[in-house]
Amino acid sequence: AALASGAAAVAGGVVVRTAGGAPPVAAATAVAAAAFAFAITRLGARAVDATTVARHLDRALPDLEESTTLLLADEASLEPVARLQRQRIAARLAAHAVLPPLPHATWRRSVIAAGALGGVALLAGVAAATGVARRARDAMPARARVPAVRDARIRIEPPAYLGEAPRDARGLDVVVAEGSRVTWRLGVDGAIGAARVIAGDDTLAVTGDSATVIATQPALWELRAPGATLAPALAGVHRLLVIPDSAPVVALLEPTERTEVLPGDPRRVAVRVLVDDDHAVARAELVLTITTGKGEAVKFREQRVPLAPGASRDRARTWAATLDLDALGMRPGDELYFHASALDRRAPVPNEGRSETAWVVLPDTAALKGSDFGGIKVDRMPAFFRSQRQIIIDIEKLLADRPAIERGEFESRSAGIGYDQSLLRVRYGQLVGDETAGGGGASVVAEARRRLRAVTGDSATADDDAKDGDGHFDGDGHDHAAPPPAFDRPAADPMAEFAHRHDTEENATLLSAEVKATLKSALGEMWEAEKRLRTYDPRGALPFAYRALLFLKQVQQSQRVYVQRVGFEPPPLEIERIRLTGELGKVDPAREARTVAAADSLAAIRAALVLLGGDAPPAQEARPLLEQAGRQLATRAIEAPGRHLETLEALRRAIDDPACAACRARAHAGLYAALPRPVVTPAPRTPSAPLHRAYLDALAGGR
Repeated sequence: AALASGAAAVAGGVVVRTAGGAPPVAAATAVAAAAFAFAITRLGARAVDATTVARHLDRALPDLEESTTLLLADEASLEPVARLQRQRIAARLAAHAVLPPLPHATWRRSVIAAGALGGVALLAGVAAATGVARRARDAMPARARVPAVRDARIRIEPPAYLGEAPRDARGLDVVVAEGSRVTWRLGVDGAIGAARVIAGDDTLAVTGDSATVIATQPALWELRAPGATLAPALAGVHRLLVIPDSAPVVALLEPTERTEVLPGDPRRVAVRVLVDDDHAVARAELVLTITTGKGEAVKFREQRVPLAPGASRDRARTWAATLDLDALGMRPGDELYFHASALDRRAPVPNEGRSETAWVVLPDTAALKGSDFGGIKVDRMPAFFRSQRQIIIDIEKLLADRPAIERGEFESRSAGIGYDQSLLRVRYGQLVGDETAGGGGASVVAEARRRLRAVTGDSATADDDAKDGDGHFDGDGHDHAAPPPAFDRPAADPMAEFAHRHDTEENATLLSAEVKATLKSALGEMWEAEKRLRTYDPRGALPFAYRALLFLKQVQQSQRVYVQRVGFEPPPLEIERIRLTGELGKVDPAREARTVAAADSLAAIRAALVLLGGDAPPAQEARPLLEQAGRQLATRAIEAPGRHLETLEALRRAIDDPACAACRARAHAGLYAALPRPVVTPAPRTPSAPLHRAYLDALAGGR
């Protein structure tokens, strides 16, 4: 203990005195070191007992298996296994002729304490020596000093339109608004020459002690000062994050997407718009487009209406306006299309946001008014002919509805179907040169009688032949017009008997005689159906309507031409016999094999790994490739903040000093870590043991 205390005292005093300290300080240090070493020595001393010896033997002799303490226990109180182990350890301990000596713990603690106190004294002496060296350096001439950059302060001046005061960044990683003015102010000892700040693709020369840039996009920045020393905090790469100014988000609250202003409604439309922006909004307005006219005569005119600001909440604000349709000059039939537009205060070009489009319609009610015909029924339905099949469907529908409808409605519907049958009959009658009913002043009744005689072949009575279209008879005492004289009648053509005229009613079409005969039969059936429908007997008209449809189908079929198929006639397929029996051995699926080379976005990093992995430093010609690898790595560092900054610093030092093997090694390791990890597909495990193979063989054999 005395020796350790003395050694500590001597070491402390000598170091302090050597470092330039005063003799009283050296003496006090020596006394304190001696006292502290003696106290530690006394406190660390303790008695040596049998348990301590047993633990020492366990550490020194491995064959005792950490069981030497069993020798100190009573053998009768031990378990059988413990007694067996006690006998084994006793035999092994007796086999050792020389036992290891006990360690001098007190002496070792004294030496350690003395060394620690000596180290403290040494540090105190080094600190004193550093102060002496600083005073000596200050006393040297100015031209002998080495320039140094102690620190850097970053000044941020936001754009003027934001209305924010300039501020100092708290660290070297800064976050600024788009368009901010960023200024680096360096604390320099001495004069630095070619110092510069590299921020992304911009290289800023340090003029005096400052450099300035307008931040427009995120970047990484670093300070380079050749010939000068940098403070540890300034070395490396730091982030410059730029927050862009977003365009306003505009939403139309009122009115709805389509608004129809009917006659009598207020001709004023209230508009409310919600505008959300990350900074203040300069102004908002409605862009109106009014359309007037119809068809090709449509005219467009555009107008803008300012919006008034309203209540605000957080970053959102409500804007409102009222559209006076009369003041806008809108008339019935006009349409108004509009959307809201908002501009923020971004300079020099503001951001613009717009809402969805809505429109307001003024219907033209004058076009919907009907004319007054004084009680005359006007059929607004388009003129069309019903087909014979549709007439049959209408008759069957009328017969099905007869129990549920009144007599008047039944007769009205039956007469209407008869009218449709009459129109269809007249239409087909034109194809065979038939005259239309009602011509030449003849009544419908007279036409019906003539049709009846033509179809049935019955001879007409004299009364029927003499009756005219007005229901009168010749020779009944009335003064009818006499027949025209003979010289007023056209003379008969003597060549009519021998000529073939093409302009007769019978030959006015290109239909053959057989087709005309069939079509005339269809007309007769239509006439029978029409008679019964007009006399309110649809059930009796239904068979005639079906026969008319049959004749019309025969006419259609007669105009079709069928050509016999010629050529190869394949045999019929026996589906039940050959179904699902084909062979697919010779059927090759269509495959298209193409090799598409994937674009490698990290090609420069992979090439830099090859250059930095060798023992020799890369050549000067490889510097552009290493610079490109640094730009690719900087892009990944921006995407993943906090990563790859050390690698960028090591790569920069490797580029500036190619002979630095440690820099190349750190850059190589960082670049390798920046590469994406390959996707490893595990290979199927193949059992190799004979038992595994026998088991799989047994499974494959079905046993």
